[in-house]
Amino acid sequence: MEDGSMLYILGPGQDMFNHSVEVPIGNDDINLELSSSTGERFLVIRAYKDFEEGEEAFYSYSAASNGRLLMMAGFVAPDNPFDAVELCLTFAVTESSLPLYLKLAKGLHAGVRKPGSAVVEETKDEFLQLCPGEGEGPTEEVILHVRLTHKSCAEQVERILAFLRLQHLTRGGAIATLEALTASDKDAGSRMMALKLLNSILQSLLQGYGRSLEQDEADLPSARAAAEAGGTAHRRACALCVLVGEKRILRGAL
Repeated sequence: MEDGSMLYILGPGQDMFNHSVEVPIGNDDINLELSSSTGERFLVIRAYKDFEEGEEAFYSYSAASNGRLLMMAGFVAPDNPFDAVELCLTFAVTESSLPLYLKLAKGLHAGVRKPGSAVVEETKDEFLQLCPGEGEGPTEEVILHVRLTHKSCAEQVERILAFLRLQHLTRGGAIATLEALTASDKDAGSRMMALKLLNSILQSLLQGYGRSLEQDEADLPSARAAAEAGGTAHRRACALCVLVGEKRILRGAL
């Protein structure tokens, strides 16, 4: 809105425009605009390019993974470059360790999300959530939210490792310093410990799927062929596409 506030609306007909990962992502393609002549507000969808007559028009819903697309819109995008896996790692904190976690959070894309913010709806791919204790007491836990992607996986893994090293330094209530945390990055033992812990977490996630990546990849072509007939086969093909994308990211992060 003109005053910077948000207005949530239902736009009849908006879903007639399909999503494409080829379309540039931005906030200028869909807007509420005020008519200077009538004072009415219009929902305006602008094309990102000149379309030929009869050509299907697309726009971008967002940089959403197939998991989010399937949940929100009921479809997936083949070879989606925005595929991601949601990781949530919880760390117990003390009065002395919390400032160090907040220091690390400055390197995350969205920094810190305080109690009361809509962390589930957060669109950024990295942030730290503060969890207060009983009766709005001091923060006792923090949750690291990371949306692992193919493109940024290597850099994201390094940021996760820093949190795991800090957890190790402060185990048993030990008091760590920023200097000790910085030094741990160059210490082979500390780095190996964090790598093993992250590897264990990722392996556990992969094992939780019940089927291997290779099994899903082998089934995907036939599932897509069956989906052409419609019905429940379409849902199975979409679900397999999501699973393959997530498992590839987890495998790549190992």
